[in-house]
Amino acid sequence: MRSDSTGFNQYAVTWGVPVLRQAIARKAKSFNGIDCEADTHVTVCCGATECMMATMLALIDQGDEVVIFQPFLRELWS
Repeated sequence: MRSDSTGFNQYAVTWGVPVLRQAIARKAKSFNGIDCEADTHVTVCCGATECMMATMLALIDQGDEVVIFQPFLRELWS
């Protein structure tokens, strides 16, 4: 099958296809001066809630205090 040999099918990679992550890493380097590795430092999210939750899970530890401003997304209380 063609999808087997190319790696592309109807399902997107959860953290973003490699070509997109590599383009973002190159842009971060050239435009912002941020040296980052596409495979370890760049994640592409499918929406604002997913991105916000992934960021919070990466930065907040159990027991940390977090200030949530209103209005807020209902998903934050899940």
